[in-house]
Amino acid sequence: PPSHRVCHPHPHPHTLTLTVCHPHPSVCHPHPRRLRSGGNINWNFSAPSLRAWYAETHAHFVRDGIDFWWNDEGETSWDTYLRWNEAQASIQRATKPNTRHFTLNRAWQPGMQRFPAAAWTGDGQSCTHEELLRATLHGCPLISCDLTSPDATTLVRQYQSAVFTPLMRVHMMQGTPRFPWFWPNDANAPDYDAHQRAFRAALQLRYTFLPFLYSLAHEAYR
Repeated sequence: PPSHRVCHPHPHPHTLTLTVCHPHPSVCHPHPRRLRSGGNINWNFSAPSLRAWYAETHAHFVRDGIDFWWNDEGETSWDTYLRWNEAQASIQRATKPNTRHFTLNRAWQPGMQRFPAAAWTGDGQSCTHEELLRATLHGCPLISCDLTSPDATTLVRQYQSAVFTPLMRVHMMQGTPRFPWFWPNDANAPDYDAHQRAFRAALQLRYTFLPFLYSLAHEAYR
């Protein structure tokens, strides 16, 4: 397999590093079943042997400086993300016991509240307070959604809505611009200045609330 350092080339540019993990194929270390079949597989994280294999083959990422995991495309069973987090938490305990385990996941499953685990509401789904509140009532304190839109006005509303959410994460969907300075392309457009002011105000308000939101996140962690 390729060197794991090829997969993790950027060490802590701003004191924060993550890795994206898709359950198929493995990151740098293909599972023996995949090597035999030549194709992708869905991992059965309910098997203790699989979780042990995962922890053994992925521990080097934590030793090399990975701070948290981004788990994607794992909706294969009702407990995949739960068991996946168990495997990753075991890596953290064995490798860096004095640091916090944290993951961002594409789905939330019962039991994940035992870990500092966050989730988002699915790729390109609607981002409404009702949906996010429903997730918190089901035990997910760190919930977010994809902030993306095909037009500037809707994206402004997405930014404004997400200011008070646990995680504010801007996301690109099929090439749509997701940052303020991309909307619109023409600085002479009638709404350009209004959109830029709205984007800036939302981001500044978010920064104002970060200490408070971090305190709430730490309380949920404890």
